[in-house]
Order: sequence, then C-alpha cells, then structure tokens
Amino acid sequence: MKIKKIVSFLVMMTLVFALHSQTFNWVYDEEKEYKTPIGEGTYEQLKNSEFWAEMEEYYQKYELKNNFIEKINALFADKLKDKNLSVDVVFGGWCGDSKEQMPAFMKIKSQIDVLSDLNIRWIGCDRRKNSGNIDIREMYIEYFPTFIFYLDGEEMCRIIETPRTGSIEEDLFDMLDRQK
Repeated sequence: MKIKKIVSFLVMMTLVFALHSQTFNWVYDEEKEYKTPIGEGTYEQLKNSEFWAEMEEYYQKYELKNNFIEKINALFADKLKDKNLSVDVVFGGWCGDSKEQMPAFMKIKSQIDVLSDLNIRWIGCDRRKNSGNIDIREMYIEYFPTFIFYLDGEEMCRIIETPRTGSIEEDLFDMLDRQK
C-alpha cells in the first residue's frame, strides 16, 4: 500500500513538472535591442533574465493595496473556499504596459494565498501577437498585457492593459466579490 502511494505521488509530480516546464523562446527585439520572451515560460525565467532589468524598478516601487489583498484572501477563506483560481498572463516583452503591470502582478501574486506558480501561465508575444508554441487566437487578445482570471477553469474576468480602478488587486477583488 505504501509503495502504491509513493508511485502515485511520483507519477503526479512528473505530470505537474511536465505541465509546468515550459521554456520561453528568447527573440531579439530590434527596437528594444534585447531579447524578449515568446511562448510559455515560468516566473523564474522572467526574473532571471536581462528582460527583467527594466521591470525591476516597477517591482520595487509598487505599493501593495494590502486592504484588498486581505479582502481577496478572506473571500477564498470563506465565500470562495471551494474554488480554484488560475491566471493566464499574456504579455509583450516590448510593451510598456506589460512592463508596468506585470511587476505589480508579480508582487500581488506572492501575497494571495491561493495563487502559486503552478496556477499561473506566463505567455509572451511578439509585436504581431505571435506567441510561438501557444495559439492565442482563441483567447481573443487585443492589447497587452491581458490578465485572464479563471475560477474552477471557467473564465471569470479580464484585466486588459491597465486596471480599471488603478490597481490589479482592487479590480480582482471587485470581480471576485461578485461571484456566487
């Protein structure tokens, strides 16, 4: 029985690793004069790249709206306790809004209890909306970045380019609070 549990655990971990072991294709952007990420990759790949240098300043300066972080965590502790939150972040490495909003989201994700690297997909696109190994046409992406939030696999809402309220966490709370 114990061996069966160990084997099941190893199979599950292999599947999780396979699903989340995507690697960005780094393509040189003539206008920016550095490589930008294309396709699906990880948060760590973004943070450990030359690309991150421009975003680091935004990350350091961003001040979390802790009252909304606390409200989001409270919703998942109570009203949404049986729900799973996941996010697709579709961005352009060349895009100014992506460079401003992604660091804010990165900081926010570290404070929301139900968000981890396992339920966030980072999808980089070039200026023609080519995302390499991911077909984003069915996602209907017009502008970057686009944050697509899902509850239990169903699209719940989007934040496109910049948050409506001025902060991702406030927009996210407003949308989550309307859920049944």
